[in-house]
Amino acid sequence: MRIGGAVAIAVVLVGIVLATSATTLRIAPAGPDASPDAAPVGPVVYYEILDAEASRLIERRLDGRSPARIVASRTEVDYGRTWNVDPDGTMALAVISGPDDQKLEAVSIATGAVIWTTRTPMAPLDDAVWSPDGRLVALNVIGSNEVSREALIVDAATGRFNRFTIPEDVAIQGFDPAGGLVLRQHLPAADGVNAGWRFLRLDPAAATISRLTVMPEVGPANGGGEDVDPAAGVGVDAAVDEVGGGSVVRVWPLGGGPPRTLATVASVDRVVIDPTGRGVAISAAERIRFVLFDGRAVDLYTGDDPIADFAWSAGGDYLAVTTDREPRLTVVERATGRSVIVPQHDAVAQLLMLRVVGGVPLPASPLPTAEPLPTPTPAPSGADVEGIAGVVSGWVERTAAHQVVHVQRLVPTEGGGLRVAAEMPAIELGPPAVPDDGGPELRLLPRPASDDVLVWIGAPDRSDAWIWDGSSGLGRAALPPDWPVLASDAAWRPDGLALAASAGRATIEGEFEVLFVVAVLGAGSTTEIPVVGPYDRLEGWWSGTELQVGHGVCTEGCAGRFAYSARLRVRDRRLLEMTTADRSHAPIDTIAYDGPSIVLSIINDDPADDIVVKSPSGAGPENGLEVIGFAADGRSLLVQVPTSTGTDVLLVRDPAGRAVDGRLDDPRPERLATLPGRNLRIEVGAGDAWAIVTDRVEDVRLVRLVDGRSWPVDRDRVLAWLDDVPAGSN
Repeated sequence: MRIGGAVAIAVVLVGIVLATSATTLRIAPAGPDASPDAAPVGPVVYYEILDAEASRLIERRLDGRSPARIVASRTEVDYGRTWNVDPDGTMALAVISGPDDQKLEAVSIATGAVIWTTRTPMAPLDDAVWSPDGRLVALNVIGSNEVSREALIVDAATGRFNRFTIPEDVAIQGFDPAGGLVLRQHLPAADGVNAGWRFLRLDPAAATISRLTVMPEVGPANGGGEDVDPAAGVGVDAAVDEVGGGSVVRVWPLGGGPPRTLATVASVDRVVIDPTGRGVAISAAERIRFVLFDGRAVDLYTGDDPIADFAWSAGGDYLAVTTDREPRLTVVERATGRSVIVPQHDAVAQLLMLRVVGGVPLPASPLPTAEPLPTPTPAPSGADVEGIAGVVSGWVERTAAHQVVHVQRLVPTEGGGLRVAAEMPAIELGPPAVPDDGGPELRLLPRPASDDVLVWIGAPDRSDAWIWDGSSGLGRAALPPDWPVLASDAAWRPDGLALAASAGRATIEGEFEVLFVVAVLGAGSTTEIPVVGPYDRLEGWWSGTELQVGHGVCTEGCAGRFAYSARLRVRDRRLLEMTTADRSHAPIDTIAYDGPSIVLSIINDDPADDIVVKSPSGAGPENGLEVIGFAADGRSLLVQVPTSTGTDVLLVRDPAGRAVDGRLDDPRPERLATLPGRNLRIEVGAGDAWAIVTDRVEDVRLVRLVDGRSWPVDRDRVLAWLDDVPAGSN
């Protein structure tokens, strides 16, 4: 046990006055020898990454030789923490959530083999606490208004656990040497100025909770807005600086008394006492500053991205930091100030630091000389794949002086990769606007019954329309001279001879008027169609003579019932709201969810014409079920459902036609494909035979659904199907 200034009392009210210092210093941690003579084996870092297919537990030895090693993977998980590693790096726990409980697994770090499996109440691993010897681990059960808060104490060797009711307002501090679980209560003082902490002890053997009258033998709890170290006799918290603005970090001696300021900073995200009990790490935005309790200070970490999380190794000799915007892990050696960025060679959706097992110094070169390279994109080879005309792909190349629009037609090849079958002559847009808003917007709209592609370029002050013939021909669309300078939501008429769009203009009264515009290519003038009632959104063409328009749904004050979509005749502005009879022509239903059921609705507050489709998997949207959209026939539904191995793409045929009294209780789904990965964005096209799939690391693939074979597509491209235009949009 470390010796601090703690006294044997139950309620602790404390304070120390310390000034920060900008002196540069290196802080040699207490504990293992960090001298140059120590064997250069380096620390071991455990972290988890969520990539496109799984959450993976990674071991990285910073010994100058070892590459990253995947200990174990779990595919049936989404965002959030899946893993937690014991103090010695010998065992890891994994949590796989279910609808009502969770599977808790222990795996061997050495082999990745499952040691035991059990089911427990929902209890995340984020704030799990291990006993110092790794024999026990405590988890917080997710409580509710109906269920009292509980702690699980799990025997790490067997998986057997006990449940204990604990007070609602406690935090888990840690295990004491005798195996008791120490709980911490924050106690604001009656005067609103002083604060303190009370400690309780949960005895697992006796199943009792008692108030402690002496300081427990536990260290800090790696807290957030506050942290307490009973062994060092101090607590710290952050408060608003009422005088100078910003935040103050205060230190409270656990022996009693008011707090005094340790540091004044612009803002505070977290305060964490180091395991040696000599100071506190203060994180804010992209920086971590360490302030000792004797007043000296040093910046431990600064970076370019916001800090997501940080934690100490058990002996305080290393600090591990993860960043937010670009997932990255950095390990800082306190004795020398050296830092190592742990490389990630492929894109990840999430990176969470788990544990640093330290006690040894970094070698001169902590990383191996040769690191694995990112997975290369395969080059096209072989004949073109039959059954697909390909996709059009567009992007805007931006430099300080130029914005250039590029469009290509891509087709998959039998040997892998996508072949550039045709490339549009580049469109030079000139330099970016000042101030630079990051534009312009690019849309690609294949022309019905043609090889042409409409290239729509939208900027804040104007929009331009070009037509590419799919080969070498490119020219501006032959729109009338009075076509509005700024338009949006362009859509082809079904015959490909005219365009519709949304536009706006200022009125004499100084207001802004929204209208629809229609023009036949090559005509001398534009037809303007005023908005009728609240139907102010262009959804596309309903027929060769009618637009499909959407209701500008409001959140309150909408009088009466209304259809979500309507038909607006171009010739005489006649508006007809959609009815159930229109379902046979094109998709018009708004899709919602009612528990595990899918609800198709045409009228806002009238369920009489709704179609309720029982979930094809038993899962609801909270478990990952999602309607992709309507299939190529305009009547069937495409649904994606996560599974233990990936994501199923299901087809529910004609739910409106098969429903009885507005319900389809036996959807009889047909599985079109099982795709690797979860949290996918899926767009199905080409007659429901192909899909464009974006995974959670933003990698894009063209996927043939019949066999799941995929072809990678460059990121950040605007894509459109060449031979499958969504019904109702043209």
